[in-house]
Parts: sequence; structure tokens; C-alpha cells
Amino acid sequence: MVGRVSEIQDLNNWFNNSRTKLTLIVAAGGIGKSALTDEWIKLNKENFKNYDLIFGWSFYSQGSHTTYTNSQAFYTSIFDHLGVTEIPSDEIEKGRLLARCLQERKCLLILDGLEPLQYPESMPSMNGELRDAAIKELVICMRHNSPQSYLLVSSRQRIVELDKWGNLDYEVLELDSLTPFDGALILDQLKVIGSKREKEALSKDLGGHALSIVLLGNILREYHQGNIAFAQGVKNLSAPDIKSGSTTAYRHAKRVLDFYDNLQDPHSRDFLQLLGLFDRPMLADEKLVLFSKADQASALNSLNSREWKSLLSHLF
Repeated sequence: MVGRVSEIQDLNNWFNNSRTKLTLIVAAGGIGKSALTDEWIKLNKENFKNYDLIFGWSFYSQGSHTTYTNSQAFYTSIFDHLGVTEIPSDEIEKGRLLARCLQERKCLLILDGLEPLQYPESMPSMNGELRDAAIKELVICMRHNSPQSYLLVSSRQRIVELDKWGNLDYEVLELDSLTPFDGALILDQLKVIGSKREKEALSKDLGGHALSIVLLGNILREYHQGNIAFAQGVKNLSAPDIKSGSTTAYRHAKRVLDFYDNLQDPHSRDFLQLLGLFDRPMLADEKLVLFSKADQASALNSLNSREWKSLLSHLF
């Protein structure tokens, strides 16, 4: 974890304040909400000993492309951990039951990536409200009945239901992009070779977007022995069409991924695109079926065992 010293301190202060019952971390994708949450948990393990239950759930699972569009799996899992055997079928009652559990017991509940369960802020008619009835009822119940438990939630947008009248004390941490100095430190850790000025300039060019900086640093190390001079190729790539609705942060990440794509030979690109169809590792049987049926795999089927070994060792 580079930087984020003041943010960690804010999270600690709010957690240690007996009045604060919920903290919301807000930032665009790739800024580092999940990384900050993970780091805070590691630093506070000793402080969690007096909690009955520590439960974490990600509605947007990092790295697996699993995105939950409702809270059904979450409620099934947390009720199981709480020892609740009779789960209401009604979504509103689910939210109310969990709220009662959090009021009666001391739990640490971490909800990461809540945005799939919220209406986009770009829909003015819905005002970014929660679209999931069970989670919405949980927030409403907590707003009016302060729990024993503590909730740490992260999302790409605010939870508008929290801003309405209630007696729940909560805090909002709006996570900013990394400073050029901190971005340069990340590049240092990734063994990128260049001057401090060059690294800070590259970090600034990527908007301080943590994911983009990490991706590019790894690419430079893998393909160019860490030489920062080769990062100039990113600047020569056009940003994605703004009309697509992607945020500035996503445009930075897209530039880096386009840069990576330009480094690939045709066979590697074909394989990566086929691999991208999966939300999990591709199994041998699945590979056999896919490669026998997909037109895009025809060139890959012509590779001999030595060429396959070379391709896979290059990519993995």
C-alpha cells in the first residue's frame, strides 16, 4: 500500500469512535477502494477480537468477473454464519431480520463494490438509489436504529438513502487519485527504471489512476526490462470514445490495455480473446470444445507443441 496514510488514519478514527456505525468509501473503479479496505483490515486484526462475527462480501468480485445484481447469495451466506435457519422469502423482511441481528450482536460487516445494486447516477429519475429491496431495507432500518455492529461499505457512488433523515452516525471517505509522488513510488516498487521526474510525469499522465499505473508498470517490467522510455507508446494511443460513457479513470486503464494489446503477436491475441470468454480458469475439456468450434481458434490449432509451450510461457 503506497500513500493513503491519512485515509487509513480517518478509517481508524471513525472505527474507534463509538458513535460511528458505518463508513462509506466512494471512488471510481480502479482507484483503490478494495485495496484500502484490505489494508485497513490487516492493520486492525487485533481490534476485531471482541466481535461476534467478521463477515466480508464483494458484490463485484475482483479478478473473477463475478458481478451480483441482487443480494440473494449475500443473505444466504451471512444468515448461515449468523446461525439463522429460517430465512424470510420476502426481500423486505430479509433486510429487517439482518438489521435486527446487527442490532443485537456485535458484528463487523464489510460490503465491497455495492454499485451493481444501485441505480446509476446517470439515471436522474432514480437518483442513484439502491435497486435491491433487501439491502435498501437494511439501510433504512439501520438509519433509524443504531446497531451494535460496524459496517464498512465501498461503492463507486454515494448511498443516497443514508442522506435522508435518521439517527445513524456515519462517515463518507471520498478516495482521490494518487499524487504523482505516490504514483512514482508504485513504479519504483514495480522495478520501473527511470528518473523520479519521469515517473511522476507518467503517473500524472495516467491521472493518478492506481490500476492503470500498476498495469503499465508490470508491462514495462515484463516486456522492456522496466525501461520507462517505452511508456511513450501509451501517449500515442487515442483514448476511448467519450460517448461510450466511460469515466476518465476507465479511459486511462483502457489506454494501458490497448498498449498491452499492441504488444501481442496475433496468436497471443487470439488466445487471450478466447480466454476472456471465461469468468474462471479455462479447463482442458472446455479448451478442447472451444478450440474445435470457434473460428477464431483455427490459427491456434495449427501450432505445434513447442509453439504452444512458448505462447503459454510468454503469457503466464
